[in-house]
Amino acid sequence: MEPTIKYENCEDIFIGPAGVISPCTGQKRHFDNITEGNEYEHGAGSYSGFIAPTNQALYSQFQNTAIGQQESKPAKRYRRGESAVLFSPPFFEVPDGINAQSDTFTARCVSCQVILRGHKNVSSNFIKHMKRSHPEVHKMYENYKLLKQHSRNMNLLANKSSAASSEQSFLDASTLLDNIQSSTAQTANDTVENEQNSETTENSQPNSNADLNDTNENSVESQPHKNDISISEVNLSSKTLQAISKIFDEKLKSFVTKAELSDVTKNIINQVRSRQSTPCSATVHDVDNDDDEEVADKKQDNYKTIEKELDVMRRRLSHSEHSKRILQRELHTLEKIVRKRKLIINNIPIQQDQQPQTAVEQLLKERFDMPNVQLESVTVIGNRNRTHNDRQTLLVEVVRECDVNAIFRKSACLKNTGIYIDSQMSQISLKRKEKLLVLRREMLRRNESLKIVVRNTQLVVCGTYFYWDDLLGLCVGNLDMPDTNLVSDDAAEELKKLTKLDMREFLSVLKNYDIR
Repeated sequence: MEPTIKYENCEDIFIGPAGVISPCTGQKRHFDNITEGNEYEHGAGSYSGFIAPTNQALYSQFQNTAIGQQESKPAKRYRRGESAVLFSPPFFEVPDGINAQSDTFTARCVSCQVILRGHKNVSSNFIKHMKRSHPEVHKMYENYKLLKQHSRNMNLLANKSSAASSEQSFLDASTLLDNIQSSTAQTANDTVENEQNSETTENSQPNSNADLNDTNENSVESQPHKNDISISEVNLSSKTLQAISKIFDEKLKSFVTKAELSDVTKNIINQVRSRQSTPCSATVHDVDNDDDEEVADKKQDNYKTIEKELDVMRRRLSHSEHSKRILQRELHTLEKIVRKRKLIINNIPIQQDQQPQTAVEQLLKERFDMPNVQLESVTVIGNRNRTHNDRQTLLVEVVRECDVNAIFRKSACLKNTGIYIDSQMSQISLKRKEKLLVLRREMLRRNESLKIVVRNTQLVVCGTYFYWDDLLGLCVGNLDMPDTNLVSDDAAEELKKLTKLDMREFLSVLKNYDIR
């Protein structure tokens, strides 16, 4: 069986110029080869058939691949920021001794002194911070980057025209073409707004990144030419930075500081206050001033009416207090008149077959030696079971007032008998008297040497009379003397002067205490 032979059409075979070797994938062509290829495309060169690569060509390809593998990793061409421009005032500054790590990069914002962290080759964090926090600085950065790229492209064109042909052969053709296109596009768009300028700078960033970061794409023989370019770039950046700093100084002079702003606000406030205090000119503010005057007049009228009402209330209050004191005296005198001829005898013994009146007559005859006392009526007070207790409380009304006074003078004759005599009082008077007795016991507990006596509904402390009011509490005054002034506010201070005891808190508690 004969082997099959595969025939191929000659038109499908690649035909290239003689001496030209197609580059491998991922390998760059030289500038001379590209120019020769362009000549062949136009039909000027001689064509040959399919030529296999020689040993020398294979060796050169292997050497180029080995050299490319030994080179360091090239910088990213499509980075968003330029390190030489971005990490220098007035945009960002690099602190000393912080960027010790290889992966992260730390820089401080010059405007707000905030420290940011990002990648060395990717500065999107820094540009985002400028866009969000400082849009004016970001706009200035874009304009400055555009100016720097344009000047760099012009320098590259000048250096390219003056350089030798041997040095030109090692330049990257794609970079040169991109630079020429970007320079022409940028010169045409110099008069466009800042927003369009920022877009063009984003398109031209790969070229600027390739120029700023000294990549190893070119061969070793083009190193002197690259050093000259880097020196010119450094000189250009320093000059532009000086120009930018001058522009910043001129612009910052027009900005207002916080102190100046506070001074301006204070001046405005003072002017407004002075205008409010002084009459304004005949302008639109006259109507407002008239309204303010009307409001002020109304307020003054209301204030005057309130003052008049307060005066009337004070007068009425003083009259009511005076009338109240008069009523207190009248009630006291009426009670005194009523109880002049009435007595209350407590715990008097009464036999089962004995009448209360005969028991009172017997007591007055035996104990007081007063057999001729005329009794008008005798009434039993209380409801006690006489089978268990033979002592009763009696209300005795005497015909003559002098007999009542004589009985009170001889009340000491009832000592050690369990019988005691009181004057007849109402329930309100009894409660007032009980509160005075509680106050007396407390004062004697604190100081036993004091002379304190309770007479009917009045308290006598060192010759000074006090009485109890249901609303005001302890008051200073003698109800029996109609000419004395009754003072209700200074009772605690008066007690402190007389006894050197602070009874203010005890009086406030006693006022709210209910005695049954």
